[in-house]
Amino acid sequence: MSNIKEYIPFIIPILAATVGYIFGQRTTKTNRFYTQNENNLKTVIEPLFLSIKVIMRENSGFKRERLLDDLFELYILEEKGLYQIGNKDLIDNFFYVEELYKDFKIEKSEEKWKKFWIALIYYYQSIEGGYWSNFYTLYRNYGWYLHSLNKNIFVRIFFETIRFLKDTVNFLTSLSVGFLAFSLYDKLLYLISDKRIMPEGSIVMSIQLLIFCIALYGFITIFDAFSPNSSQQKSFIDKLIKKYTNENKKYEKKIRIPKMYE
Repeated sequence: MSNIKEYIPFIIPILAATVGYIFGQRTTKTNRFYTQNENNLKTVIEPLFLSIKVIMRENSGFKRERLLDDLFELYILEEKGLYQIGNKDLIDNFFYVEELYKDFKIEKSEEKWKKFWIALIYYYQSIEGGYWSNFYTLYRNYGWYLHSLNKNIFVRIFFETIRFLKDTVNFLTSLSVGFLAFSLYDKLLYLISDKRIMPEGSIVMSIQLLIFCIALYGFITIFDAFSPNSSQQKSFIDKLIKKYTNENKKYEKKIRIPKMYE
């Protein structure tokens, strides 16, 4: 490998970007996002999610219809603020479900009721996903703080250090992958035009840096096992085990359509 000094102009910006990224995450825009997200969850997404959940549990057809009337009146006529959901697909689908319900109210047939109820089931699954996504965003570190703040000062310092190192290594790994990709591009450029931007040996160095970051991540993960879990989301294995249902005719046949009036 050539003299390490040749890489200093590339290493310093990477390190500077790393430090700037880690210490500058909570910017004004990020804080504003969390504030909006908390308000959205509290005022729109959670009430909508729980309202549909109650409707789907209701056995009385007459009471279910009254709850549906109240739901669409609240979010359509009283301007609850659907825009705060922040997801165009969820908003469009809500309007679609409302249109189906309006059609059913005009002509109360079994066919229209079935079409509406299936659409409501799909929408419930979508809004449930949005609800938990917002929840994880707001409270992803809640468990970590709950456990770590009850420990003594030395244990808290240990947890904070491990967390900082893990975030640093994660970001360095991403940068090393980008550095490797750019080095490969630079090599291709050299083969085509006999011109290069990076110093010779940059590919080897980027590979070594990537291997070092991966090894360091594995080492830190061992210590991170002693830290409280900072994420409340299900693990990848849990997600594989859980069966998610896509919109398809086979699934629709398994949906229990309640009678319009029982």
